[in-house]
Amino acid sequence: MTRVVILGGGFGGLAAAQELAGRCQVTLVDRRKWFEYLPAIHELVSGVKKPEHLRLPLAELVARMGHRFLLDEVARIEPDNHRIDLVSGGSLPYDLLIMALGGVDATQRVTGARDHARFFKSVDDCAGIGSRLAELAGKNRVFDVVVVGGGLEGVETLGEILRRFRSYESIRIHLVDGARRLLRDAPPEVDRHLRSLIQPYGVELLLQERVIEVTEGTVRLHSGREIPSDLTIWTGGIGPPPVLERSGLTGGPGEWLEVGQTLQSIEQEGLFGVGDLVSLPGGLSKQAYHALDMGRLAARNLERLVAGRSLLPFVPSAKPMLLSFGDLSGYLIWEGKVLEGTAVNLAKESVYQLVMGRFDPPSPRRSLGRLGSRLAAAGRELVWPTLSSVGRLVGMGRLRVLAWR
Repeated sequence: MTRVVILGGGFGGLAAAQELAGRCQVTLVDRRKWFEYLPAIHELVSGVKKPEHLRLPLAELVARMGHRFLLDEVARIEPDNHRIDLVSGGSLPYDLLIMALGGVDATQRVTGARDHARFFKSVDDCAGIGSRLAELAGKNRVFDVVVVGGGLEGVETLGEILRRFRSYESIRIHLVDGARRLLRDAPPEVDRHLRSLIQPYGVELLLQERVIEVTEGTVRLHSGREIPSDLTIWTGGIGPPPVLERSGLTGGPGEWLEVGQTLQSIEQEGLFGVGDLVSLPGGLSKQAYHALDMGRLAARNLERLVAGRSLLPFVPSAKPMLLSFGDLSGYLIWEGKVLEGTAVNLAKESVYQLVMGRFDPPSPRRSLGRLGSRLAAAGRELVWPTLSSVGRLVGMGRLRVLAWR
């Protein structure tokens, strides 16, 4: 059988492995033991979700697909030799390769960010942020929290901080971003509505500002202002993993893997790229649902390549973005259209439950227990608080049009 290696056990890599179940000799490599549902990790900040609700064991999932899982990290890829060098010192040969390694935090130009900021890229990251916030709130003194980034992750993080801590008079929240408005790629009505929601809680928006240094107790901006910070949360952007440059798969640092519309590498015929790792013609937002679709198509095209058939182009699905803002509101954003209301948060929760259930079908005893735990948590933290409050129940039925273009 064709030896296939998949690098990365996130959305794209796991979707590819699932598509190839029983049809190829697949080895999936990841440095983590877990698949993590990253679109909901902001809910760890408020405690609505627990780490175990957002993790699935990769070894178990991959074994159920009939594949091999290897817990290791990629040191270098040698595409001409069809070999992967591993950090452990071993190597892994392959016939065809699917790369789904995602991105890394882009902090190269910010002094001290790596040492003093809390990052927002994993379950452990966000669980740690939630614990630190609770620790600060328990000291009964004024404390400052700085959120760096006003995109999707930054806004959803702010919503969860307000969900849990907006009644605390001791917290001072600052959000920094270089754009003129929150969620720069969304219609401007979203920014205006978000500002109206946060206004009562004294959140300071520092827009058109850029962080140039992070220390243990301050955040320094390009304008020269220094903000006191007991907790700096970094949600500002991602960059390509360094292994791309080390392996000669890009022209230099800061470049993503270039693929064609079929997700096949421009330079290497036997290599496919999916998810955040790639640069597609025309560009594409780095969303989990795109990674899922790309993973499935890369697997199909890999099989078509082996069979000598023409490859299929990737056509991005027209799916809306679902954004939750704590328990204050939610937004369904689709091109120039925006619907606002807390009902969106239940829609986002439904997507989470469906995706986790698809990767972890409730048949073995362990996966059935994980499903029960996820559903119980949703009922306890989201459904019951809504049903037990007349105001929230009435609000759940309200879905308002903010923009329609």
